[in-house]
Amino acid sequence: MLDAYGRETLYGTIARFMMAIVGFAGAILFARLLGDAAFGGFYLLIGVKTIIDRPIQGWANACKKRFSESGSRQRELLGAALLFLIGWTVTLGIISVLINGWISQYTGIAGAGFLLMLIITTESTFEVLEKIAHAEGHVAAGMWTDTVRSYLMFPLQLALVLTFGVSGMVYGLSVASLASVVILLILVVDTQPSFPSTLVLADVLKFARYEIPTMLVGTVEDRFELLAIGFLLSQSVVGDYEAAVKLTVPAVLIAEASSAGLMPQVSSLASKSESASEDIKNTLSISSVLSVPIFFGTLLFSEPLLSVVFGQEYADGAELLAFVALLRIFQSQTAPLGATLQGFNRPDSVLHAAIFGILLKLVGAVLLFLEFGAVGIVAAAAFSEFCKYVLMSEFVQRLSDNTPRIPRAIFPQIVASVLMSGILLLIINYIPVTSRVTLIGIVGFGGVLYFVTLLLISQFIRQTITGLINDINIISR
Repeated sequence: MLDAYGRETLYGTIARFMMAIVGFAGAILFARLLGDAAFGGFYLLIGVKTIIDRPIQGWANACKKRFSESGSRQRELLGAALLFLIGWTVTLGIISVLINGWISQYTGIAGAGFLLMLIITTESTFEVLEKIAHAEGHVAAGMWTDTVRSYLMFPLQLALVLTFGVSGMVYGLSVASLASVVILLILVVDTQPSFPSTLVLADVLKFARYEIPTMLVGTVEDRFELLAIGFLLSQSVVGDYEAAVKLTVPAVLIAEASSAGLMPQVSSLASKSESASEDIKNTLSISSVLSVPIFFGTLLFSEPLLSVVFGQEYADGAELLAFVALLRIFQSQTAPLGATLQGFNRPDSVLHAAIFGILLKLVGAVLLFLEFGAVGIVAAAAFSEFCKYVLMSEFVQRLSDNTPRIPRAIFPQIVASVLMSGILLLIINYIPVTSRVTLIGIVGFGGVLYFVTLLLISQFIRQTITGLINDINIISR
């Protein structure tokens, strides 16, 4: 039977998958409606937003960490999160006005400064409240609210894109985020805010002084490829890259869902001097269950996936896709490792790993860009993420001796993926992938083959599914 953390992770993962379905459908539709230049410009704008609002999210993460600790002043911590949100949002409003000309030129979107401010005001508020919901233990409820936001966003963006063009993407995102803020406040977040004392602010600051630069460096590292391609090449190449990213989103869904609950889980156990090694090991074991087969699949279907799904305009991104998928494998492990280190109150270790990673990316991109272009930038990112994974794994080992550097459950995933790829390679030699129906049929068969093989050879997967079935039976009684 699954424990409370396992159930929250499971329900959160289901929510992520539901979100990914509408997100993927939206990405295909808007990529075709807008074209690769405008599509890329929108994601450049989102990339800038994710960097300049990191102080908000870093402070909120620090509040989340303290919130999850035994005996914390939760009302004051929520007040501290909201107070910082308001202050930094006003600051960013001034910055957005000042950089409007540059950001409009960089993204190719008129009035991008105003649009940037609109996203920060609405989406950042939602993200802060979602973190508080996770800290309260409502991991699944927070993620399901995000899923509702995605399903609101899709029709809103579609209607507004047809009227306002690429700016409609921002308007739809902002309206859906604002509505979801209301849902969180009314239905999910239990805590009422109060004005924080200097003692609470000082306690949050002890964590935030590492968490804010960690999130800033980590976000620059995470969005480095997109921002570098936009700076060195064009919005069209960014559109090709972003299409590859969207295709590989399922690879990290489980890692993202489990990591959201892992940090407060580890924090709570550590504050009571209890071992968290079992939760860490299980999370690492399950996090790559999709990223490994997706990587092997992209080795076979890079060009058909992009051209058939997104359109021939995006076929140039085929060379990027396999490297993006490889990057996702390492991200599916570094995400829970980072959450573990935060839970052990070691944001400094996460910061050191992020700085190490971005320096490697920078050096690798400089060395490989001139020879290989955008592919070199993404290849450097994949190598950097692997090195960061090794470093973070070592950090976690020092804090939790019983946590394996490489979870044993990953090896059956690799075996099942290799078998799947071999059989699919034989199939496509006789059945060329020339249509959407053929692509869906072959990829779907590969997915079934992978999971059946994994079920047969992986004891961990069998135990996880058995626990899930038992949990469902208990709930249905």
